[in-house]
Amino acid sequence: MSEKVEVLISAMYQTDLALFEKTGVTTDGLIINQCNENAVQKQEECGRQYKMISTMERGLSRSRNLALENAQGDYCLLCDDDELLYEDYEEKIVDAYKKYPDADIICFKVILEEKVYSNKPYKIGYLKALRVSSVQISMKLDSIKKAGILFDEEYGSGTPMGSGEENIFIYDCLKKGLKAYYVPVIIGEVNQSESNWFRGFTDEYFMKRGAIIYRLMGKIGVIYCAYFAITKYRRYKNNMSMMRAFLLMINGMKNH
Repeated sequence: MSEKVEVLISAMYQTDLALFEKTGVTTDGLIINQCNENAVQKQEECGRQYKMISTMERGLSRSRNLALENAQGDYCLLCDDDELLYEDYEEKIVDAYKKYPDADIICFKVILEEKVYSNKPYKIGYLKALRVSSVQISMKLDSIKKAGILFDEEYGSGTPMGSGEENIFIYDCLKKGLKAYYVPVIIGEVNQSESNWFRGFTDEYFMKRGAIIYRLMGKIGVIYCAYFAITKYRRYKNNMSMMRAFLLMINGMKNH
C-alpha cells in the first residue's frame, strides 16, 4: 500500500514499546506516554516505524495534540491503551478513503460497551458528531494540519471537564469545511473495564455536560440539553428527575 497508516496511541507510565504489540499495531505507530520524564524511544521493524514520546505534560487533549504534531502518516487513527486493533485494520482504513476520496475524517466501528452503531454509512454532520467516540476517528493528517485544527486542551480526560474533546474536535473540523463520514466497518474493540472520567450521573456530570454543549453549540444548545435530558432519562432516572438534569445542564451552560 502506498498510503501509510499511522496509529496514534495515548498512554501513561509506559516503560517500553510493548504497547504496540498489546494493541495489535501492525503499521507505523506513535505512543504519547505521559509520565515523569521527557524522552524518545524509536524502533524499526519490517519497514514499520515505532516511536514513543514520553512527556511530563498531562491531559488527553494535550496527548492527542502532541501526537498530531509528530505524526507522519497519510492516514492517522486515534487509539487508546486499552484497545485491540483487528489484523486487517490497515486495509480497511485505506479502502475506506479510496471509497470516499473527499473524506478528511472517517469514523469506523470499534466495539465499545453499550455503544450501538448504524449498519449504514452516512455523512457526519453536527448532530451525528455528538455520537462519535475518539477511538473511532481516523483522519487525513494533511487535511487537519492545513486547517490548523487541534484538540481543545480545556476538555478531555485529565481536565476539569473530563470529556467531550472528540466531539469538539469533529465540530471544529466541520466548521472549517472538512468532510467527515461514518462507515460500518469494524476495526477493533476496547476493554472498558474502568472509565477515566465517568463517575455516575451526578450533579457535576450534568453541569459539565452543559458546559460541553455550550462549547459546541452556544446558546442554541439549550434545545439539545432538553433533548439529552429526555432521551437519556432511562439511564439516570434512579439518580434524579428529568427536570433537575435539564436545569443542571442549563446552569453548566451559564457558568461556562
